[in-house]
Amino acid sequence: MGILKHVNTIVTHHQPHLDEISAIWLILRFGTEIFPGVESAEIISTKSGGEELNGTPEKLEEDGFLLIGIGGGRFDEHPGGKSKGVEGKCCFDLVLEAMGLQDDLSFSQIIRFVRNTDLKGVSQPFDLASLVKAMNAKYPDPEMVIDWTMKILDAKYDQQVSFLRAKEALEKTATRYEISKGDKTLTLMVGKTDDKEFSKACRANGAAVVIQQWQRGNVMIFTNKSKEVKLGTVVGRIRKEEQGFSGKPKGQEDLFAEGSILGWYYHTEGQMLLNGSIGHSEIPPTKISLERIIDIVRYNIKVS
Repeated sequence: MGILKHVNTIVTHHQPHLDEISAIWLILRFGTEIFPGVESAEIISTKSGGEELNGTPEKLEEDGFLLIGIGGGRFDEHPGGKSKGVEGKCCFDLVLEAMGLQDDLSFSQIIRFVRNTDLKGVSQPFDLASLVKAMNAKYPDPEMVIDWTMKILDAKYDQQVSFLRAKEALEKTATRYEISKGDKTLTLMVGKTDDKEFSKACRANGAAVVIQQWQRGNVMIFTNKSKEVKLGTVVGRIRKEEQGFSGKPKGQEDLFAEGSILGWYYHTEGQMLLNGSIGHSEIPPTKISLERIIDIVRYNIKVS
């Protein structure tokens, strides 16, 4: 099938799974050219698998009905019977391929998650696929559940796009340092940026330690857990220097303790040292220069 003339109704099965909702989300957000009119189409669900809609899948599409996960049409992933579904592919896969988006890295995380939950049955009680099932069981209004799920998919997609942009921009935004620790060499990446995905992009690019300074001056130090980096000594050194700027008597606090001391929050489990965060933007910027912080990290970082 080519480009449809007009879509006036999207039809899926009763209590749709994450797979079908993801397919609908993809069509609504990125498919307005391939599926004209879809942005104003009504979304309905059916318990009969679309059997009450008279006609073949091809005829129904000509009449403006787009069948998602039901009815034996091109987006019905269930092989067998009157369906042309393909073994080993979910409904989301079929829509991705129809739109030519199957290799777009912007969708890679969502694709992997939807496939694992739909085809392999991989799930956790609080992952999105399980929560969709719980929402379906509690709320009888499928439109509300679909809308709620699509908002989450919007947020996750936008986050992935931001991450890819941050990763592509690392050459301009990050400075690399190589730190020798015994028989290991660690990569430290430093950047002055407000990009929320900067640290994640650095770690995906092999960084063991990341120092990020916001434009307003706050500094965050992150580590890559897989590199077994420890910040203990760094924490004490940085807080000691901050204490010198604060005018407080020295030796009055445990400078290595977890929690917030002198404007620096130490998270021992995550091995992070944060002078403020997205949720705590009220924390005043450190008075220690970025260059000095880099030196402290380079010479005091430990590897377990």
